[in-house]
Amino acid sequence: MVALVFIDHILLQERIQQIDDLGVLRQQINTLDTQLLLLLAQRKRLVEKIGRLKAQSQLPVQDSGREQFVHQQWQQFGKQLGLDATFIQQLADIILAYSRKTQERMQ
Repeated sequence: MVALVFIDHILLQERIQQIDDLGVLRQQINTLDTQLLLLLAQRKRLVEKIGRLKAQSQLPVQDSGREQFVHQQWQQFGKQLGLDATFIQQLADIILAYSRKTQERMQ
């Protein structure tokens, strides 16, 4: 699955390099922003489901091993994509903190 996402990313980069129109480029950013928000909403729904399962099983909200895994995966993939490591760290921290907060409300 990651390979397919990576291939799609490469193809999108090639198409973007061929565009020199500011309006078109901004529209593409708007589309990507919408996709990011849709993905975050989908992630939230999954986090809520996990939170309910954790509550039913009386498991703690925070799973340090899982969070460490997410950070490592994001750093590795972010590096392959040429993204700044600090940015990836901060983004993961924000998303994971939001996930914990969402799950804590369900306890």
